[in-house]
Order: sequence, then structure tokens, then C-alpha cells
Amino acid sequence: MKHATTHLIWIDYSGAGHREQTLSRSSSAIAVCLKNSSDLQVDISTGWSRARLTQWLSEFLSNTHHRCMIGVDYGLSLPLTVQTHIHVDHWDQMCQWLIDYVGSNKNTWRWREHLSELEYAYGISQDPKIFRCCDSHAKTAKSVVNFRQKQGNVAFSTHAGLLELGLMFQDSPQLRQRCHIWPFDGWTPPEKKHVFFEAYPRVYRQYGLEEISESTSDRRDAHLIVSRLEQALDNNELSTLFHPHLPQHEQSVAKREGWIFAIPAIQCPESTAPVS
Repeated sequence: MKHATTHLIWIDYSGAGHREQTLSRSSSAIAVCLKNSSDLQVDISTGWSRARLTQWLSEFLSNTHHRCMIGVDYGLSLPLTVQTHIHVDHWDQMCQWLIDYVGSNKNTWRWREHLSELEYAYGISQDPKIFRCCDSHAKTAKSVVNFRQKQGNVAFSTHAGLLELGLMFQDSPQLRQRCHIWPFDGWTPPEKKHVFFEAYPRVYRQYGLEEISESTSDRRDAHLIVSRLEQALDNNELSTLFHPHLPQHEQSVAKREGWIFAIPAIQCPESTAPVS
């Protein structure tokens, strides 16, 4: 098989509680699936906290000799208008901003307890429904900064996820050099680097992938994402999916705001254009 030496990893978790809190598996709070070169899919996250997941991921990526593709089911970036407001210019700087924002409280920080002050810091107190360009392309995606969303909220998991990735790379700069955060580090991931990308399982159902009967929606989504990756690898279409056909000005926006793997490109709203 073309992907015999590639490990596929899928990660999803809630932004509830603090990072060292063990979240209930029954609530699907944390889900991690690994499909390795032996063609074995494993759910390895039972009883974990986000901090424990980060520790495992850092150790696994640092020690494996295989290239890994890591899909995360949360936003990998903030809207450009928010980035402009908090004066960040690139992905690593954005993660550092979040680390500095929570400060020494990183292990006990609960995003839900700081909504008003965070919205004020983002300059979105009057309108939290701000979308990234890729969210508009996905049509059903939710805003990654709308903490008030009652159904399908992704703001908490996005902020928890970005904080975890920032802390992981802060603790291991060598690992950061071995990883490609797509598309922020470029549209073409180097063959020898691990690749992180944002995934949205709902849009993958259109590709005719076989869905399995699992106990939780998180585990079903895990199989969808891994199956879509396998399909792309088998069909030799990975390069095409990593290079969505976007006009130049939209590429510049997506380079800052991110892109969702394997979603079709449509016309971006003008409101997402870069702020000069």
C-alpha cells in the first residue's frame, strides 16, 4: 500500500474543564485514534486528560520513525480580524499569545470562566459570530470564537487545542522543527515531516466512505477522518487536497486563518479579506 509507512492519527476533545482534569469517557470528552503501519486502529484515550494526551502525542511523534498525519477536529487558527486585533502575524505567535494570556494558570484554566474578558481582548464583545474563510466554504462549520454557541460549539475545543499544541512545542522546540502545521507552514508538507491539519468529518460523508457502528459520535468521526485520509493516499490525491484551488487573495487569507482538509473551494465572502 502507498501509505504503509504513514501513521494516521485523529484527535478530538472537549474544551470543558481544565487541562489536567480527567474527562468522562462516557461524554466523549476525549477521543484519539491511531492507525499504524500494521493496519491496526486503536482508541487509546480512555480516562485521559488533555495534558496526558499532549504528553503521549509529544512522546509518540518524537520517538516514531514513521511519518505521521495528525487530523484534529477543532479549529487550528483564529479569524484574521481577531489576529489583527491581538497583533499576531503567524501561527506560532498566536499560540504563544494564548500561552501568555493564561499565564501561570495554564493547568487550572477554564475557558468558560473567562468568556467576557476574552471576547473583550478579541474585540468581539458585540459580535462573537465571526467566521474564517474556510468556515464559509464548509457551510455548516461553526465560528471558532463564538463561545455563546449552544449547539455544535467549537470555540472551547479550538482554544483548548491551540493551547495544548502551543505548550507541546514550547516544551519541545525540536519536535516543532519536525512538524508541519498545514497550511501555516506552507501548502506543500515536506515528505519527512509530521503533518498537522484541521479536519471536519461531517463533509467527508459525501465521499461514499463506509461508516461504522460505534458507541460514540467521536469514534465514528475518527473512522471517517482516517478513512478519508486512506482514500486520499490510495488514490494518490493527497497533493491535490493540500492545494485547494483558491484565488491569490484568498490563499493569503487561508495562509493566516487556516484551511479545512479536503473541503471544496467556493467564493469567499469579501469580509474575510486581509486587513491592510
